[in-house]
Amino acid sequence: MEPLPNCDETKWRHCHGLAFYSHRESEGRRMFWRDGSLPGATAFAAITETDDVFVLLGNGRDPARWLSIHDELGRIVYERL
Repeated sequence: MEPLPNCDETKWRHCHGLAFYSHRESEGRRMFWRDGSLPGATAFAAITETDDVFVLLGNGRDPARWLSIHDELGRIVYERL
């Protein structure tokens, strides 16, 4: 999987391919990820180029904050994968 051309992968939620966002810090590993939220439910999935996988499905109680929570979660997952 490759991100679209002319994307700055170092900016969070900036490079979106056909199904996933792509993120990479400097020369670090690339992580592809996708997230979403519905009333009462939240989901986040990520995969690295070396096939590390993270999937979260949980209940969401604050629909106004899901985006900022997912942005923070995604950065934490990237640091750990």
